[in-house]
Amino acid sequence: MKWQKFCVILLLPVALVAGTPALDTVRILGASGAPQEIYTVQKGTTVKEGRFISYYPDGKVGVESTYRNGKLDGTFKSYYASGSLWQEVSYAAGVEQGESRLYYENGNLKNREVYESGVPNGLFKEWDENGTLRSEFPYVNGRVNGIARMYDADGLLSEDLELVNGIREGVYHKYKKGIVVHTAKFHRNRCVENCEF
Repeated sequence: MKWQKFCVILLLPVALVAGTPALDTVRILGASGAPQEIYTVQKGTTVKEGRFISYYPDGKVGVESTYRNGKLDGTFKSYYASGSLWQEVSYAAGVEQGESRLYYENGNLKNREVYESGVPNGLFKEWDENGTLRSEFPYVNGRVNGIARMYDADGLLSEDLELVNGIREGVYHKYKKGIVVHTAKFHRNRCVENCEF
C-alpha cells in the first residue's frame, strides 16, 4: 500500500507536465532591435498559449495578457504610453467574464462594469478625472434595468430615471444640489406627465 502511494506521488508531476502543451517563444523585434511583442504559442502552431506582452517603441509595456488555446484567458491589461494602467478586463475562454475597469492617465478609476459571458450584468459606475462618481447604470443581461443615476461635479445626485430593458419607463427626477426640483413620468420611452423640463 505504501509503495502504491509512493508511485502515485512520484507520477503526479509527470501527469501534470504531460497535460501542458509544449511551447515555442515568438519575439517580434522593431527596426531598432528592441522587442515589439513577446509571446508563446503551442509548439509548431500559431495558437497563442500563455503570456503575451507588447511594447511601446521606448520599451514600456503596452499590453499584457494571457492566452489559453488561442483565446484570451485571465486579466488583459493595457497601458498608456506614460506607463500608467489604462484598462484591465477579465476574460474566460475569449469572452469577457467578471470585472472590467478603465482608468484615467492620472491613475483614477474612470469606469467599472461587470460581465457575464460577454454581456454587461451588474452595476456600471463612472467617475470623473478627480474621482467623483458621475453615473450609475444597473445592467441585467446587457440592458439597463432599474434606476439609473447621474451626479454633478460635487458628487450630488442630479438626475435619476427608471428604465426597463433600456427604455425609460417610470419616474424621472431632476435635482439641484441634491434636492428634487422636477418630477416627470415616462411610459414606453415617452414623457407622459410633467414634460416641461
